[in-house]
Amino acid sequence: MFIVFGKDDRGQLTRITNEYPTAVEAVGRASLLNKAHWGPYTSAFVLDTETNKVAEVLFDQAPPPPPAFTIRSWR
Repeated sequence: MFIVFGKDDRGQLTRITNEYPTAVEAVGRASLLNKAHWGPYTSAFVLDTETNKVAEVLFDQAPPPPPAFTIRSWR
């Protein structure tokens, strides 16, 4: 399971998500919460609760650019 902690401009960590089965789900939820009302956190840390490994996540502060490619179909 994965949990995300947000880091504010004073360097304090705050838990911003519950446990999610994948890191992508956890970080996606944290990103939405950060933009909506929890932030602004400039970075966050995702914790894998099974291995106790941590990875830093950087949130984009600007709107994302349009995609550079399009997937037409899966084969």
